[in-house]
Amino acid sequence: MVTLFIGLLFIKGIFSLTITTPPEINVSLGSNSAIVLNCTFEHDVNEAVRNVNWGKKQHGTDYNKLAEFAYNSAVYYLEHGLCLENRSNLHSFNDNTQSPILDITDVRCEDVGQYQCKVEFSVDSKRETYQKYTDVYIQANAERPTTFSVHPNNSLEEHEILNIACVAVVGSPHGSLAIWEQNVSSNTSTLLKNTSKLYIDTDQCLSVANLTITYKVSRHNNGAKFMCSSRNKFTKEPAPAAEFGPIEVLCKS
Repeated sequence: MVTLFIGLLFIKGIFSLTITTPPEINVSLGSNSAIVLNCTFEHDVNEAVRNVNWGKKQHGTDYNKLAEFAYNSAVYYLEHGLCLENRSNLHSFNDNTQSPILDITDVRCEDVGQYQCKVEFSVDSKRETYQKYTDVYIQANAERPTTFSVHPNNSLEEHEILNIACVAVVGSPHGSLAIWEQNVSSNTSTLLKNTSKLYIDTDQCLSVANLTITYKVSRHNNGAKFMCSSRNKFTKEPAPAAEFGPIEVLCKS
């Protein structure tokens, strides 16, 4: 059984080539920002690397090719890579280095996304491909909500409806906004609603979210506060937030 298994693997094609890429790159906009897409490969003597290319994901499994690297040479692809030519550098591989690099030195919001390093090589004259991926994020801080309104007022009768609205810069990546009810007596918070639907400022790489809810109060909400919090993937606790309350709920006789 062991012999048969090894034989099947050999027929399907086994190669020892490995690729190392950074799984994730996080940068901020600024004069010293850079996205260094490094694709380091290692291979056996019976394997020959033909070329390497860096591409950027568009839809589904499709990647637009940006740059191609061969031994001691590198070029931008005409259709999608030339837009990077004046704000990036290419470093190819040779006998001294096996690390083709696409170095984006002028970072823009459009650079956010997933990148693919694809290595085309041959094993005993048989062509193979292997790929690894890098996710690029541009960080922007979440901010305290600029608008947090609760109407009609602080004093309500039970079963009356509150209209709660919140707007905040939630930063990036993966910004979201949430509205909570804080029970003062039990010191707990209950999530009422959240959203990740965003308006994106493509110049500053910022995301703005807004959230509006209606909430029917009961006598159990007497003394409660309401909070709106803003956060993204890199937000540390406590998240930026605005509070309203406490409210007074008048019981109907």
